[in-house]
Formats: sequence, structure tokens, C-alpha cells
Amino acid sequence: MAITLLRTTCLAGALLSLTTGCISYTVGMGAETTPAGERTTTNSVNVVPGTLRGSSDERTVPTRRPSVDTDFRFGIDDRTDIGFRVATYSGFMLTWKRQLGPIDSPAAPENRRRTALMLGGGLVNLGEHASAEATLITSGKWTSAGQWYGALRAIQVVPLSREAPHDDPVVGLSIGHLFGDSNSSIGPEIGVYYDRSALGLNTNRIIVVPSLVVRRGGIPGFGGKR
Repeated sequence: MAITLLRTTCLAGALLSLTTGCISYTVGMGAETTPAGERTTTNSVNVVPGTLRGSSDERTVPTRRPSVDTDFRFGIDDRTDIGFRVATYSGFMLTWKRQLGPIDSPAAPENRRRTALMLGGGLVNLGEHASAEATLITSGKWTSAGQWYGALRAIQVVPLSREAPHDDPVVGLSIGHLFGDSNSSIGPEIGVYYDRSALGLNTNRIIVVPSLVVRRGGIPGFGGKR
């Protein structure tokens, strides 16, 4: 039901996303990686605050820009996966995620806190900019109440043509909570970022981005497939 509702919201926001262009702010996952040979899918909808400037009186009008992301992740080995993210229907990102610290073993229980580094690159804003990102993720163990996670993220976009505007780095943090388990989970995330918009869509440099995340897949030791 929640996934169907999210897909409907994605379709409704797609045209607006195409006209505004946007980078991906939502992390949408904990630090654990997808098991080797398996796939997980994360869908997220967030609302990015912005402003539009009037043509005659130069007044700014508050707006909300929908952002819709879908992230497919594929397991490579015990601590590594790769992902392909469709970014707000205006670009894509390829990402590599690596768990830090010891891997799961009888001496290191699976249901524990994890930390991972995720690096990525791709094209955004309908191909007008290249984008690179680095995210450090930490997450608690799964319990009957779900899982908390937090992340530090840095994003830089680079213009690919003379007409495309230049941009400052985007840096910030996100905190989220997923209810359920790794097979099926849903939950909120909120991010706080410093972002000087390349498209001039934000007049405030500090933005707050609320998100809704739906994840599907299996992680060994967390109720998922082996």
C-alpha cells in the first residue's frame, strides 16, 4: 500500500522535477550493504524549499520543489555493493558503498552498529552538470522498532557547458528512521544542508529537506534472504 502510494506521488511530481532539476539530498539507507548476488530498491520523495523571484517587483515567493529518487543497489561481496540512482527524473548517479570495520562473522554479530563510506558520480539537471558525492553513513542495529541511521554528505556539481551556472559545494547531514526490517521498511528522514543553488532556486543558503523513504530487499541476519 505504501509503495503504491509512493509510486503515485512519484508520477505526480515527475513533470515538476523535470522543470526544476535537482541533486539528490536523501540518503535513505543504513550502513549495511546489499548481500552478494542480491538487489535492494529504495524509493524516496522529498520536498526541497526554494523561492521564485517576481519579474516586476523583485519579491521572492516561497515554493516547494518535489524531488523523486529511485536507487537500485546490487551486492558485490560481504562488505561492498554498487548502486544506480535515478535522480529526480533529471539525471543519474552511480555509487559505490563499502562497509568499514569488521565484517559479519560468529565473533562479530550481524545485528550491530555499522559504518560505511559511499562515493558516487553522475549527471544531473538534465545533463547540464556533472555531480560527485561522498557520504559517511552510520546506523544502529535493527530492533522491533526498526533502525536509526545518520549520514554526513558532501556534493559538488560541475557545469558541462559555458551556459550552465557554477555552484558551491553542498554539505550537510541527514537523520532517518526505518520502520520494519530489511525486506520491507518505510520511514521519515530529515536533512539540513548548506546549498547555494546553481539554478538560483534557493535564496536561503541553509535548507531543511524532509523525505519519505520506502526500501525493499534482503540483508542477511535482519530477516532478509540469504
